[in-house]
Amino acid sequence: MNHIILGFFITFLSSFQAFANENSFIIQGYKLVPDMDYQLELVLQNPIPDQKLLLDCQSFVNGLVKLEYIDSIWENVGFFMLAGNDCDEAARFGLKAQEESLPYCLKLNFEKFNLELSYDLTKCESPE
Repeated sequence: MNHIILGFFITFLSSFQAFANENSFIIQGYKLVPDMDYQLELVLQNPIPDQKLLLDCQSFVNGLVKLEYIDSIWENVGFFMLAGNDCDEAARFGLKAQEESLPYCLKLNFEKFNLELSYDLTKCESPE
């Protein structure tokens, strides 16, 4: 049992590494994920080749999932867990932004383990 917990913990920590250099994204909209009621594929302003971001509010553990196309399949290469109602709030924010055709900034806050959402796109700029 301890090996399972340790394995989960190591996997959980290593999944943050995939987001280490990418902590903010400008989102243009979303696409519905087939056969999933509460998952949204986020459409990035600057798409990353062979990568996707999913807002997953359907799985047992909610969060932002980073997928990469490897060997002809989409593989989970990163996960940012969301607490409480953060996933639902992020989905509602994204749906409203899409209805109004507004891009928005999605920023990962590693200290608070939540998403910061804003129509102020300067919040997504890297500090110089």
